[in-house]
Amino acid sequence: MSLNWREIDQILEELDLPGAHIQQVIQPDFRSLVLELYRPAGRLTTLISLEQGATRIHRTERRFKKNRTPQRFETALRARIRGGRIVEVEHVEHERIIRIDIRRTDALHRLWIRLWGGAANVILADEHDSIVDAFYRRPKRGEVSGGRFDIENELAGRRGGNARRFVVRDYTEYGSLNAAIDAEYTRKEKERRLEQLRSEATKSLRDADRRLTARISGLRAKAEAAADSESDRKYGDLILANLHHVSRGSDRLIAEDWSSDADTIEIPLDPRRSPQENAEQYYQRAKKRARESSSIAEQLSVAEKRRDRIREQLAELPSIESERELHELLRELRGDRNESRTGEKGGGDDVPGLRFRRHGFTIHVGRNARENDLLLRHVVRGNDTWIHTRDYAGGYVFVRSIPGKSVPLDVLLDAAQLAIRYSKAPQASSAVDLYYTQVKYLRRARDGPTGLVLPTREKNLSVQPDEARLRALFDGR
Repeated sequence: MSLNWREIDQILEELDLPGAHIQQVIQPDFRSLVLELYRPAGRLTTLISLEQGATRIHRTERRFKKNRTPQRFETALRARIRGGRIVEVEHVEHERIIRIDIRRTDALHRLWIRLWGGAANVILADEHDSIVDAFYRRPKRGEVSGGRFDIENELAGRRGGNARRFVVRDYTEYGSLNAAIDAEYTRKEKERRLEQLRSEATKSLRDADRRLTARISGLRAKAEAAADSESDRKYGDLILANLHHVSRGSDRLIAEDWSSDADTIEIPLDPRRSPQENAEQYYQRAKKRARESSSIAEQLSVAEKRRDRIREQLAELPSIESERELHELLRELRGDRNESRTGEKGGGDDVPGLRFRRHGFTIHVGRNARENDLLLRHVVRGNDTWIHTRDYAGGYVFVRSIPGKSVPLDVLLDAAQLAIRYSKAPQASSAVDLYYTQVKYLRRARDGPTGLVLPTREKNLSVQPDEARLRALFDGR
């Protein structure tokens, strides 16, 4: 609710602005203006809000940071009234229009503050009411540089309203109306921000749920396709058991099926291969499908756990009252979304290897040369951290960088445990030597095997394998 004229009178009386010096002008957003003042009684921060339904002026205990790039009107005010002294303040005819005269050196400038809901504005004018600039430039009202603020025209038709119906809201609990208004609108602003953050988090969580549900469905379909490794192995066994019935150039084998109630089974053959080569082809396919099945099962478990956590967070969301917690949740969700966006560096849902989240950092693990190479080419960036066992072959582990933050020791130790786990280092060793550096200091080995890199500017790390830390990593995925 906006301030009525009686409340504005009370606010201005408490503020006692004449004689105050303007030390700073801040425009924190596109609906507010802040004047930091000094007077003999002490410092005073005055907030002017032009938000529709909440137009007001009052003292505030909130602290506002200066913008890195000042707004247009903010710049105009700083150039003309910062360092000036307020010489006179008038609430014009109780019509929610405030005039503040400010003298700096020999120049007099005037702030007109109109607190009229949808027509609210702050206008900077000279002593003759020629407009220098306005918070909201409105050409149709003449509120632009070079125009004139005509107070008589503003008041025309507004005098003589029913003033008796306006009352000052109760402020006895706070000691002053300024304190009461500041507390009320600070609480409302916090509620508004919380609701906005909850709404954004709800949308992000539901989007993540949909993405993960689609991924789980796709992985289940892949798992069904990869689960037929036993059938391939059986075909290989039957071919070898019936070599005397197969001749080179045959395109099929009809053999007795000892594993089912059916009498016979038809096995397709490649006529260009010998019976032994056909059997070996089925064995190789069985091994490949078994590997894929294991990898898919692992990915499916991770996706299902992540979706379960997303749904828990969605259920917990209405009870979160902390802006910090909501911001952290949104940062985490944005990180997941960025890393699942197809076509961007950071990968799609088919990002190779394993992925872990620790303390806001993402850890990628390549388990073989192919995954190492794909992560290097398509996922990680120059400022990300690479870690690897020094004396043993193994997968690469990468910690994705976060601008303005260094990798905590705890995250580095987690990455080291993963590097040991996916290497040929003895898992029961007393200590394993590793080295780490940033990706930009890796050099590909010329004519070397896939994924092989040579590190420079590396740092050393000696870590003892820790099964408990590894379990915590996998349980938290």
